[in-house]
Amino acid sequence: SLRALLEDFPTIRDTFFMVGQPQEKKGLRDSKEGLKADPRSFQARPRGLLSADGKVFLNLWFLPHPSDVLVMFKTLPEEEAFQALQLTLQLIASLHDIVAYLFSFAQLGNCPTCFEFPLSANPLKGNWGGTEGIGSELQELQKMIDNLQSPQDPTQVSQALLLRREVIFLQFDAAVRHLIRRTFLA
Repeated sequence: SLRALLEDFPTIRDTFFMVGQPQEKKGLRDSKEGLKADPRSFQARPRGLLSADGKVFLNLWFLPHPSDVLVMFKTLPEEEAFQALQLTLQLIASLHDIVAYLFSFAQLGNCPTCFEFPLSANPLKGNWGGTEGIGSELQELQKMIDNLQSPQDPTQVSQALLLRREVIFLQFDAAVRHLIRRTFLA
């Protein structure tokens, strides 16, 4: 689970993620009504992934408590609840895979961008910034979401995360195929 991954990187968890508590009470700022853009003031992020109706994306960095997931969309009709839960799963699954990828590279000491140019003389390097590198990648992910045409549309955010996950996996696959060939021929 994403929570288990974050246990190995408590600095990243505490800096970027909001971990939900059991039966957490939600306020007005944790809903779509409380989500107002005001560049003149700092606003805390909502403590929710999607709005109560599942139609507005609120905060990618909020990890709901497992007990809250069970009752997340209980007031919605069955079909709408199913769609909202499916979107939630797509969002969290993509984020999980992206974070797992970044953590594995931090543990190996290699940056994800070193796979963008696998044909360079020295594509792998052992001096990637660890938690700093993970942090910058997560900030880039948030910028990507903020730059979407409709950043509060959960479907668009989900598709963007799915595409980002696929790009990461394809970069990794291409680089590994190239490096394995070069390693076995050496």
